[in-house]
Amino acid sequence: AMPSLTKFKKQLIMESCMTTNYKAGQKVTHIIEYVVSCVGAFSQRFKLTNAQAYAYLHRFKAIDFLIDCYAAEHTLSIEEAVDDIVQICKKNGGRIA
Repeated sequence: AMPSLTKFKKQLIMESCMTTNYKAGQKVTHIIEYVVSCVGAFSQRFKLTNAQAYAYLHRFKAIDFLIDCYAAEHTLSIEEAVDDIVQICKKNGGRIA
C-alpha cells in the first residue's frame, strides 16, 4: 500500500524540523509546501504517483537537497528545481532522467 499524502506531509514535517539550515524568518510550512510542490511536479513529469516520487527522491537524497538548499532553490521555477533534483538523484545513483 502506498503511503497517503498526509503521511507524506508528516514525514516532511519531521525532516524539516530536524534541519537547521534555514534562515530565521523562513517558516517550516513554507519549506514543506515547496517540497510538496516539487515532488508533485516531479511525479507529473515522470508519470509517477506522489508516493512513488517521494520514495525515489528521498532514497536518492533530493528531499534533503530541497530542504537544505531551500533558500536558493525556492527562487527558481519549479521546473528548474525539478531539473536540479533529477541531477541530484543521478549523482546519488538514481536512474530516472
